[in-house]
Amino acid sequence: MKLVSSRISGTGSAFPKRVVANAELCEELSHFPGETPDGFSPAWILERSGIEMRHFAGPGESVSSLSAEAALRACEAAGISPTDLDGIILATCTPDQPMPAAATLVQARIGATRAFAFDLNAACSGFHHAWAMAHGMIASGQSKNLLVIGADVISSITDFTDRKSAILFGDGAGAVVLTAHENLDHAPRFALLADGRSAEMLQIAAGGSARPHFSRDPRKSNLLTYHESRMQMLGPEIFKSSVRTMVELSAKLLREMDLHMDLVDHFVPHQANLRILELVAKRQKVSIERFILNISKRGNTSAATVPTALDQGIRDGKIKRGQRILVPVFGAGITAGAAVVVY
Repeated sequence: MKLVSSRISGTGSAFPKRVVANAELCEELSHFPGETPDGFSPAWILERSGIEMRHFAGPGESVSSLSAEAALRACEAAGISPTDLDGIILATCTPDQPMPAAATLVQARIGATRAFAFDLNAACSGFHHAWAMAHGMIASGQSKNLLVIGADVISSITDFTDRKSAILFGDGAGAVVLTAHENLDHAPRFALLADGRSAEMLQIAAGGSARPHFSRDPRKSNLLTYHESRMQMLGPEIFKSSVRTMVELSAKLLREMDLHMDLVDHFVPHQANLRILELVAKRQKVSIERFILNISKRGNTSAATVPTALDQGIRDGKIKRGQRILVPVFGAGITAGAAVVVY
């Protein structure tokens, strides 16, 4: 069998129509229960997160609809039809419904009639992990054209009584078409990590099979409260762990590849908080100017942060063919990863 690698042949993004600036979010949250931090204001949000605005999904907007929009843009950029796709891997922790997989809904929406389709849940690390899986399928000869999507409607699981976390999140989708390529010298490399012992750092503690919304007795009411069925996070612990993990995984992968940080042209990280990324850049002794960022206008879109930032960098002309990209990620699980990719 002839050895092949994979390359990015097209990218695309999509966001909900509603844009929510910090002032509007503060006004909305003022009507909700929950503790209000001292000095809570649009400036307070910007100072602590680097976020100015984000998108929230409205009626008719979902993970599958946003993913389909991003997918069609990626296919157009790649110069292929959805019928040319062999498969769709959709990274999300907020699918349209518990089943079927949102990827199958995307397949139907875009007319990818030949493609297999399934979801992958690694939260904010999901797109990175799906990318690694898709590359392996192409490199093994199982597929030629794969669509990898990262999409989340995080507003559907955000706890809006927790103002310290509610300010961070937004909704969106990003897609990448990966195509078989013969240049093995530019084969991407991935590092993946998980530590389930730290699962409580970021979780929705109930609503699944261990603690379902309803009992088996249909006469009984909902068993869960709003708080229990929404995402909870230990902010300070996540901040410290994400910085350390992304820096360490990136350094380890570069050492294994015998590469120096100076040989990386662009950094396309998961974007949870600008202050986290500023500290990552400082510890890596690189300028934050080398980071492709969209958090100020999009917020933390979970699995969508990497593919939407990647799409932005490519379409803006910052990321050029032949340039090397470092992709560090961190998410619930705890899951984490790093990738070195030549565009």
